[in-house]
Parts: sequence; structure tokens; C-alpha cells
Amino acid sequence: AEFFRDGAGCGACYQLRCRDRRVCGDGGVKVVVTDAANRTGFLLASREAFAAMAKDGMADQLQLLAGGGSDNVVVPVDFRR
Repeated sequence: AEFFRDGAGCGACYQLRCRDRRVCGDGGVKVVVTDAANRTGFLLASREAFAAMAKDGMADQLQLLAGGGSDNVVVPVDFRR
């Protein structure tokens, strides 16, 4: 993935914001790249990190929109360093 850069991006900090403005807040969540676990995008390892992108009280709704109770949830996001 472009943010991992064959290991050179390890330790880089990114801000993620999901694109669905109905359920997602403006602030997003800050993440630090630690590895290229799935090589296709950011992999949030905790529900707390995922829920941090949602507006207050909308975490469950975001989870449903993104794929229900699955552990492999895909959420379109914008990211920047």
C-alpha cells in the first residue's frame, strides 16, 4: 500500500475520516502505521478506533453500513499525513 512504502512508512501518523457524513464525524481518528497487514488499506485493530470515526451515538449505525457484525469491515476513508 502507498502509505507503507515497503516499510519506510512504518511509524508515520495519518488522520482517517470516513466519507459518509451522515454517520461520521469531522475529526476522524489518528493512526500510526505499524505494518502492512493487509496490503490494501488501513486495518483498524480495535472497535474503539473504528468507532472514533463515527459521530456521537452513531458507531453502531456506521458498523451496520460498513458490513454489519463482520470482522472484515470496509469503510471508504480519506486519509492524510
